[in-house]
Amino acid sequence: MKPQVRRYSLLSRKATRARGGIRMERAMYFRRQAEVLLGLARATIDLGVARRLRSLAAEFQDKADEFEGDAADFL
Repeated sequence: MKPQVRRYSLLSRKATRARGGIRMERAMYFRRQAEVLLGLARATIDLGVARRLRSLAAEFQDKADEFEGDAADFL
């Protein structure tokens, strides 16, 4: 017996929701990582490292914003 494989056409509403959901999950991932980086930045006493961690956190937040903007196009 062959396993069932779900297939979505490019015009399928389910496919659109699935792609939007994946983008939202990725946005959430980048936001969580940004929070971790900010926590590390607060915990370190090395100001140079803290600055770099905050910079990386900002980049992750920007990436999350991109994914959320793309997901909004599909809703």
